[in-house]
Amino acid sequence: MVKRVQSIPGKLLITSANPAYAPFEIDLSDMGDNIAIIGRVEWFRCTIS
Repeated sequence: MVKRVQSIPGKLLITSANPAYAPFEIDLSDMGDNIAIIGRVEWFRCTIS
């Protein structure tokens, strides 16, 4: 899954670029060490004229 992650006090707000999926929050005080961000998506576009 590729999601956008926004840090808000004590929580993470998770959103998708696909409007079919509703955003959700993760309460960090309940998670402990059970969450990990394992990568980052980067976009690169090269045009050759």
